[in-house]
Amino acid sequence: MLRQAAHQLHRWIARAPAPVAGAYLSTVSLVCRHLLPAAASDRVRNSVCSVEAWPPLDFRPRRVTVGAGTRIRLQPHLGEFDGAALFSRRLAYEAPVFAWLEREAARRYGAVIEIGANVGVYSVFFDRLSRLPGARLKTIAVFEPSAEAFRRLLNNLALNGAGRVVAYNAAVAQASATSRGSGRWPVNRSIRTRACANSG
Repeated sequence: MLRQAAHQLHRWIARAPAPVAGAYLSTVSLVCRHLLPAAASDRVRNSVCSVEAWPPLDFRPRRVTVGAGTRIRLQPHLGEFDGAALFSRRLAYEAPVFAWLEREAARRYGAVIEIGANVGVYSVFFDRLSRLPGARLKTIAVFEPSAEAFRRLLNNLALNGAGRVVAYNAAVAQASATSRGSGRWPVNRSIRTRACANSG
């Protein structure tokens, strides 16, 4: 019953003018990030994100922890994975991967190529690792074909002063291709992405 009431409240607020919806969600963000336990914050996030009719909203950047203790800043977007920064001070997204990279990447690798950087969570994270004392990691090249994701990527890089990251608004594929003007890359058998891994 409480879940249904919260869902109805969020549906009602989502139809309010954007400043009202934004003020409400900013307050919810403050409460979730600083007062509620993680499980309660997750329930609030699920309730808020179950409503698809939120107006476009801009939120101020939030500091979040990834891995065991690397802190980064993200500009959250409601309904997307980086929106978790609205509700928690720690991103659970791919936590084991971040933890392994945090322990190993800076000392083992001199360069990272990130294909499909999206909004730059890993890009910013790698920049942080490259600044650790004794880090071998000095070169970070990232690729993101989506114009909107690339815009957000550049914003997150700037928020974090991630000057070691070189970002390309391009896709990486086995064969050359171009976008068909829709902002989406065509999906067909002639375009295949190839993942490259450093075995050393």
